[in-house]
Amino acid sequence: MIHGHHLSGYRKPDEPIRLNATQRARKWLFCIVMCSVFAVLAFWGGLWAVAAASDGVVSVTHLLALIVGALMAVTFGDIAEHEAGRR
Repeated sequence: MIHGHHLSGYRKPDEPIRLNATQRARKWLFCIVMCSVFAVLAFWGGLWAVAAASDGVVSVTHLLALIVGALMAVTFGDIAEHEAGRR
């Protein structure tokens, strides 16, 4: 049977993982980059959804990209803001 590292008893599940300053900076940078990527995805999805709607078509794929992109951009933005406040 394969046991994962989380099953070895190394760390209790209710203990938070403590990051050092470099790891927190990398986490913040990653969240900023991902926030930007998902914001661009949301903009792209919204733009094409409006273009499709102007032709009388509902583009479910582009609406989904708009919604998911916006939600993920907000989520990563909140994480980045939280990490920036911890410095």
